[in-house]
Amino acid sequence: MRRLAIALLATVTQALQVLDYGPGRNHDLVEVGTDSVFVDFDEAVSACEDQPSAAICVYQNGKDRSCSDGAPGTDAKRGVVKLPNELKQFDSRYDIAIAEGVFCAVNGSTSSETVRWTVQTVSEPEVDDEATTSNTTTTVDQVEVYGLGIFVSDVASI
Repeated sequence: MRRLAIALLATVTQALQVLDYGPGRNHDLVEVGTDSVFVDFDEAVSACEDQPSAAICVYQNGKDRSCSDGAPGTDAKRGVVKLPNELKQFDSRYDIAIAEGVFCAVNGSTSSETVRWTVQTVSEPEVDDEATTSNTTTTVDQVEVYGLGIFVSDVASI
């Protein structure tokens, strides 16, 4: 009887383990603009019915905290949570925490435990101020579109 109780306890404690997590393929260095994170589990999961009010929280540089419901979604063994705000700051440290009970095992009543990790965004690219190309810009955190047009005044001269 004791062996059965110990085996059952070992099975319960090992259910729904986190295998992998992060805001992208590399957990330490992320691209600017990351807007969601993933958690891979050892078995199929779904979003729990009773979600915590602050499913995910992000601390920027250890102080500025923002939380949201995360709009959790799943795809087989992977859970995906939307960040409360994008990781837009260059060269910043972000502490990310997904609350307990965001994901539940499909085949059982086990829910996920708290998942926490720290990521560092990439440094701001350097801009060569003396570059002579026409597409040099000092704005590196957004995309700008430029157009070029040709206006014909005399078809014969072309």
